[in-house]
Amino acid sequence: MEMLDKFKELEYKIARKKYLAQVIQKIGIIEETNYSIICHVTQELLEKNGKRVFYELQCSGMNTVYENSRKLVDYFQLNKPVYYIFDGICFDSVVNISSLFSNIIFRNCTFNTGIRILFADNITFENNKYNCWTNFKDYGNSFLYGKVKKLTIKNDQFINSYDLEYLNNNFGFNIEVDTLDIDSSTICAESCGEINIKAKKTNIWNSNIKAPFIYFDSDSITLDRGLLETKEGEIIYGNSLLKAENGIIIENKDSNFCININSNRLVSPCTIYNGVELITNQEGFKDEELKKKRLALVNTLTNVINKCNQNTLIKSASINE
Repeated sequence: MEMLDKFKELEYKIARKKYLAQVIQKIGIIEETNYSIICHVTQELLEKNGKRVFYELQCSGMNTVYENSRKLVDYFQLNKPVYYIFDGICFDSVVNISSLFSNIIFRNCTFNTGIRILFADNITFENNKYNCWTNFKDYGNSFLYGKVKKLTIKNDQFINSYDLEYLNNNFGFNIEVDTLDIDSSTICAESCGEINIKAKKTNIWNSNIKAPFIYFDSDSITLDRGLLETKEGEIIYGNSLLKAENGIIIENKDSNFCININSNRLVSPCTIYNGVELITNQEGFKDEELKKKRLALVNTLTNVINKCNQNTLIKSASINE
């Protein structure tokens, strides 16, 4: 009986290890603790198993949403948060990210061509380097582009580090999120690039956001405590700064953000829209320009959703086969 119990235990451990290897993408060394599962990504395994024409990062976690998956996760006692940690990794081509039920951390990495987030739950960028040497017309027109539930930019400098400057360079930031946290960081777009942010909740602490044009649509915005000031093309709040040479548009449903703003305090080209009325000065944006920017943002986000749906259909077809 004891031999049988040991055999069953060994059989269970082998099956558990096999299931874990099936779920976690084979791009790193897996470490399991009492509270989490961590994939420490290595350059060698990433190049071998995660790169085709582009880097295809399909980072899965433990699926407890669907009954069949939940039963297996519970059976193997793997109901833990999953983390993929990219530390010191160099990406020499476009990075395509799709992630469900996992947390992805990019730390001390180098991105040489662009980042496309098809869909993801939780992504963090920290102390990375970004090199933009071409435009991205065919890839969303921005260096960082896509849709994610929670995005954290922490101690990061989202700045083009490439030496040469191209007139048509679209180094920008175009993202749709549920929650956006920007902490002690700088986000800069340049040349033809723009910063387009659509969020349900935004928190900005001790950070700078600079671009030729900034379009910001967030249901709630929390910035550093302090007096809100406006200068030409700038919004300063505590230790944080939003600056755009060609204009800033902020759409915000939280009236507390706009409660002390009036047209006399806004200097061109800044516009704040609180969901009820458009607050701007006489030299600010015209309604036609605002509508144009809104339409452009909607088109961009529609393209993201279409790509996500297409990718999901392809995955479903391959699974059914």
